[in-house]
Amino acid sequence: MLSIMLVGTVSQSAFAQDNSTDNHDVGLTIPEVALLDLEKTGGDLDITLTFTAPNEAGEKLDFSTASTTDEVWLNYSSIVGVSGVSVTSRKVTVKASPSISTFPADLKVIAAADASNGDGTIGTPTAAVTLTDSDQDLITGIGSAYTGTGPGNGHKLTYTVAAKTGGDYADLRYGTEKVTVTYTLSDDTVAL
Repeated sequence: MLSIMLVGTVSQSAFAQDNSTDNHDVGLTIPEVALLDLEKTGGDLDITLTFTAPNEAGEKLDFSTASTTDEVWLNYSSIVGVSGVSVTSRKVTVKASPSISTFPADLKVIAAADASNGDGTIGTPTAAVTLTDSDQDLITGIGSAYTGTGPGNGHKLTYTVAAKTGGDYADLRYGTEKVTVTYTLSDDTVAL
């Protein structure tokens, strides 16, 4: 009989704590995202810039005639976070390897404004970047954003060639010189 009385007391005590509302927390865990991809119609990412040979004896090769019909697009997805006293943003850097410092012309890349098929804090392209073997900023100020995927989305990349000041024409050799261009999406912390 004593045990029945205890059960009744415990039951009454628990009932006294209930009311007409209750609540609980629901956590929403958003993953960090930092993805970059190059896209080109046809899938093969290699491009070739073709120069037009001079037509008249005594003329030099005009580097501005380099052309390609290929379109390469840079796509990215990014979700950034807040870290202490700074807000993390991202940037895209670009470099070339091997070094093309002995080539008598500069290879440059230009990122166009975003094609506006995504959403969020899309990055801002810098001016044309002369490619070297060191990382250089190409697109800055990327926040939580996505550009859309595939050709026609993100930033269209255009390559140009210009005669290098002080470049030595004697270094030219016919044929195809291959350069690997590397794009990297990385954190770029901005202090508050």
